[in-house]
Amino acid sequence: MLRNLQMLCEATKDELKTRISRDHPERWERRRNYEIDEYKGINKPELRAGNLEAYFAVQGRRLYSVTLRFEGFVPIVQYFLNHIDDELYEVVDAAISYVADSHDTHVYCSCPDFRYRFRYLATVDGYNAGPSENRFPEIRNPGLEGAACKHVAKVLSKTHRWKRRLAKFVRKALVEDGLVDVETVRTVEDEQGVVEQRPEKQPEPGGDRDQRLKYLQRRFAEIAEEGE
Repeated sequence: MLRNLQMLCEATKDELKTRISRDHPERWERRRNYEIDEYKGINKPELRAGNLEAYFAVQGRRLYSVTLRFEGFVPIVQYFLNHIDDELYEVVDAAISYVADSHDTHVYCSCPDFRYRFRYLATVDGYNAGPSENRFPEIRNPGLEGAACKHVAKVLSKTHRWKRRLAKFVRKALVEDGLVDVETVRTVEDEQGVVEQRPEKQPEPGGDRDQRLKYLQRRFAEIAEEGE
């Protein structure tokens, strides 16, 4: 079954970061001047279709919207929940890191730089998360260099800044839309009053949170190899 969940990787998060920093080092450095202003939400129809599509506001001279999409995310969460006796809370968090590191990352930005310089490249290379572009960028990017704008670069380089906040909303949506087995989880409320869903059986202590997530990511990789 896992074979059907694995995808031909054309542009992982790290591959996109490498292309941006290699071909446009000045753009990569300028990302430091921008801030991820807020996490803007997820696309619930895409989640019901099995994909994770999230939106971020990135503040520079102007405010632009960045889109990230990871296809096949929900089947991966469901598969690993059936193979790892752990909390939905932890599995979703680790699953976001897993797909970002090992699966195709689709990106889009509302800025003119992405639209006129990189959208065609993203379309033909298969990592565009927005409207397609079939017009060759003869003026802005005739050499088809780089991969994305500095706003996308900022989001890709700061996964740790937004991953846990995103995971909270994804967990809630998975349960609300019936995408995970609600009979295996119980409803609790965290300190902020947001309803979370966690399995009845708690995992054995495994160190601090970061160590636990690294352990889960290693288990994901091991199970993926076993399922091939």
